[in-house]
Amino acid sequence: MIPSLLLSVLANPSAGAIPVGGDGPLAGTVVQVNERLIVRWYRVDDVLENFEDLRVLDYGEQVDRLTLTATKGWLTLGVQADEVTLFANRYFLDEVETWERDLLDPALSSPWPAAFVRLEKVYAQAQGASGELRLGDTYVSFGRGIALALVRNSEIDIDTSVRGARGVVHLGAWDLSVVTGFTNPQQVLLENPNLDMGPDDLHEVAAVRVERFGPVAAGLHAVTWKFARASDDGSPFARYGQVPDVAVVGGNVEASGVGGLDLYLEGDWFGYRSADLFVEEEPRPGYALYGSTSVYPGRFTVLLEAKRYLGTERMNAFATPWGYEVAAPPSLDYERAITEDSSAEVNSNDIAGARLKVQYAGREGLLVPSLSLGAFRDADLGGLHFNGSAETIAHPVAGVTWIAGDVHVLANAGARADVRDGDVRGDLTLHGDLDVVVPVGALGHLELGGAVLRFRWGENDIQQTDYWDVTHSLALHHGERWSFLVHQDFSDNPLVRSTGNLGEDLYLAGEVQFKPTPAVTTSLFAGAYKAGIRCAGGQCRSVPGFKGLRLSVEGSF
Repeated sequence: MIPSLLLSVLANPSAGAIPVGGDGPLAGTVVQVNERLIVRWYRVDDVLENFEDLRVLDYGEQVDRLTLTATKGWLTLGVQADEVTLFANRYFLDEVETWERDLLDPALSSPWPAAFVRLEKVYAQAQGASGELRLGDTYVSFGRGIALALVRNSEIDIDTSVRGARGVVHLGAWDLSVVTGFTNPQQVLLENPNLDMGPDDLHEVAAVRVERFGPVAAGLHAVTWKFARASDDGSPFARYGQVPDVAVVGGNVEASGVGGLDLYLEGDWFGYRSADLFVEEEPRPGYALYGSTSVYPGRFTVLLEAKRYLGTERMNAFATPWGYEVAAPPSLDYERAITEDSSAEVNSNDIAGARLKVQYAGREGLLVPSLSLGAFRDADLGGLHFNGSAETIAHPVAGVTWIAGDVHVLANAGARADVRDGDVRGDLTLHGDLDVVVPVGALGHLELGGAVLRFRWGENDIQQTDYWDVTHSLALHHGERWSFLVHQDFSDNPLVRSTGNLGEDLYLAGEVQFKPTPAVTTSLFAGAYKAGIRCAGGQCRSVPGFKGLRLSVEGSF
């Protein structure tokens, strides 16, 4: 698979879809192919007793992803095939073979003990003026994702589709959308290690949405879920005849440019029927209210967002262990400063709050200072929360964007204070980040990035240690083809489950990127980066650290 496709890409100097010529039945078909190959060599901190100098436990991983779409007229066919292989993952000691780690859970079968191939996404879509019908894998999100958000979020290696059917009917200014099937989360990961891979839990979902478009748009939706259990047997289609675990009903209204304002309001009601979503509690309903408004007086942009969520995160109880969420309400948080502690607030089951952000576009938009203030009341004490009492949270953030010719500067700084009820000291976070791009003559341009975070823990039943978290990166982009990057991390966070390569808390890495053609990107990474929380688009994921070598090749045509 890999060599022939990459040679084809290298032979094609420009990216883009390829039309099929001739007079046959496939004439006029437009084909788009993307291929990504990643090979990683992991340096493992543990050593084998009596063989400490041989690094017996180091191992390799190779991942390949092939995506192909073919479109002719009203019909589109698509397929994504993934393959992963572990190598150097076993050793012989006293003539006894030992597998150090398993790629697959025993419940997931493969002809090869250390390799796995899967058709991750397959679909056929027919589209016309009156609507569309898609069979196979599809993505769906209603409103702001509060009731349903099964999407691809490649920044944090999350890709969850619905494998089933989706239909959309266009009726003038109205759309009717219906989707049903089973969740199909990405099983083979690109950016994270693949270990102990198990079969998917096929959670059944059925959803419908009616929406009207115009200067004032509105929509109504309903979603039902029947989640899979480890004790389930028989066909997953039997879940269609069972009482749903959750039913969500809601709607939204959106007005753009009405009276100089942009307005959005959404409300959702969550009806829980299963005690499996509650811990020592009786099932009870939840609800979500979210609203935002933007106004543009002169050169100012003023954004006000508000939320009230009660019991919404219970929706994700069965999906979160697999690294994804079925619903992702807007968090209103500054995502570059979310920690192991504040991620609990992002996933709170009892929270209310608002965020006000003001931007000023000075000098024709080349200088844009901003100031935001978030204030929240988090009364949830379960789940990921460390605190034993409710909190009132204040989080101001100041920022500036400056563009002067080829010089770009983006800087932000903020402080987050968690004030707990009673005479109990809360958490304190101080953070700042900076991104600078400057030209360096014939060499190209330099890109400097940095972030620093200081976290002081409040009083907890199990006390942690205050910590620093610092990241620096420097990149030289030379022309259209070459980029050279150096990356450094420091973290003495006791909750970070990784160790550095220059010391226990210090990480250093370098990377070279080369684009032989506009359609191909290659990169070679060596070094280490730390584990931690990564957030994007309202979703957060715990990402493991890495130490070793990584080769990546991506091409499209």
